[in-house]
This record gives sequence, C-alpha cells and structure tokens, in this order.
Amino acid sequence: VHLLDADADDGVPAIVTDLIHQGDHWRLLARPQLAAAATRADAAQWLVKLSPSALPQGLARGQQIRLGFRPDEAWAF
Repeated sequence: VHLLDADADDGVPAIVTDLIHQGDHWRLLARPQLAAAATRADAAQWLVKLSPSALPQGLARGQQIRLGFRPDEAWAF
C-alpha cells in the first residue's frame, strides 16, 4: 500500500487514525472510507508501513488521504 496524491482519481479514500514512529519507519493506521464502512465506527483499519521519506510532511490524524496498490504489491489471503 502506498499513499497517492490527494486529488488522484484512483485508490481508496481513507482517514488517518494514527501515526506511530517505529524508529526506522512509520506505521500509519487508516480507516477506509468505502460506502459500506464509511459510517461504522468499528470498520476495519488498514496498516501502512512507510519509510521516513515516504511520509508526507504535515500528515496528521483525521486527515483524508488516498491509498493505492501496485500490482506487484498484491497479496491474496
């Protein structure tokens, strides 16, 4: 998962719920804003591991972002 430009047409809209510095990387927790889950407080959160250089400056809890996937990042469970 990676962050897209906020005005990107593709990707999944999400709200940042937490940012955790882990020393060599950041963990970003985000709640996808999909139609089925947009109003549910118990909707699943997605965990995104980011290198320090990939974290946009000024990113904060409550901010709307877009999450995207590259084909080589896809995993099926």
